[in-house]
Amino acid sequence: MIEQAIGEALLAQEDIASIVGDRIILGGMPEEFPYPCIIMLLVSERAWQVNQGRTNQRDAVVRLDFYGDDYATVRTLLEAARSVLVSEVIDTSKVFAGPFIEENATFLAPQDPDELWHSVLDLSFTYSLKG
Repeated sequence: MIEQAIGEALLAQEDIASIVGDRIILGGMPEEFPYPCIIMLLVSERAWQVNQGRTNQRDAVVRLDFYGDDYATVRTLLEAARSVLVSEVIDTSKVFAGPFIEENATFLAPQDPDELWHSVLDLSFTYSLKG
């Protein structure tokens, strides 16, 4: 559910949608995938505990991998994702998340002509499900 909310927030950003269309892939990287695209992975999640038991609050880390044919494409995707998420919140009818904190951003150049440009954005945040 949190992945869907993040994906919707990303696709609402015109720069991202114009490059990837609706190509946000959840989970790990498949062997073959259409690109340019974003692959989103919920890396970790921890429920908050209080004396009375678990709460509806969770701490999480999400990794966004951006793939494209050139540096400009993956740079544009990374910067657009930063503008949508970093220091922002997502508040929908099903989830409240944020503020998102940038933990790491990396660019990986292709090592041979068959490889794609790749950038990574790791974000930590707190979220809760509504309802």
